[in-house]
Amino acid sequence: MAERLSVSDLTVGYRRRLVIDRLSLPPIGGGEVTALIGPNGAGKSTLLRALAGLQPARGSVRLGGKELLGLAPERHAAHVSYMPQSVPARVALRVLEAVISSLMASPLPDLGRDSAAVRRRAMETLDRVGIGDLALEALDELSGGQRQLVSLAMSLARNPQVLLLDEPTSALDLHHQFRVMTLLSDLARERETVTVVVLHDLNLAAAHADRVMVLAGGRLAGHGTPLEALTADILSDVYRVRARIENSASGRPQIVVEGVTGVTAA
Repeated sequence: MAERLSVSDLTVGYRRRLVIDRLSLPPIGGGEVTALIGPNGAGKSTLLRALAGLQPARGSVRLGGKELLGLAPERHAAHVSYMPQSVPARVALRVLEAVISSLMASPLPDLGRDSAAVRRRAMETLDRVGIGDLALEALDELSGGQRQLVSLAMSLARNPQVLLLDEPTSALDLHHQFRVMTLLSDLARERETVTVVVLHDLNLAAAHADRVMVLAGGRLAGHGTPLEALTADILSDVYRVRARIENSASGRPQIVVEGVTGVTAA
């Protein structure tokens, strides 16, 4: 059975500014894609960085029976892979080298430092993401969307138990957004990975996520299936928009925003 990620009484801040205060989340299951949504400044990226062990935090983050908070970076990286929101543009590596570097930075038990196995895993992952043809291209000569796909491959290649992705589709066109979200769903089920994805596009979350968590002001404002979490009332409270929820042909909710709340027409 896939292990679950449990977050209890999590407190995270920067210097004197508290961003998340004693946040607890419903258990996040493996084998599913959980979308983390919310307005700007809600604490989404801060939460992801804390879960990734990159931001000091108090409380508890457990994977099954293992406490992750406080683990040494290399031990944390053995369980959790994190894709940041921004991808460095000026990196003097080729695409394949970048993925290999990610695998070698903290060697995995099934690969170690076997250069042939590492190279094979890196190439297989690039092919799975659909960018195998870019393997020998210079990273700093790629478009923003292509670099984002490389960053995704670097995270996926480690085959982690927990995959944390901060807006992995923000630089992608519609075709690649759909492909990436479909790939994440497929891999989550194949590998029983705990997959948490920060998304700004609510309809992308509605179409592809198994579960949705709505963050606002560092607190959990709603959660559940897309139908349960993406309601007109929650969208009004959290995003201050007037929206109606329609059913798409696939049976998934589709959000139509009709206006903003609290604005008086001239």
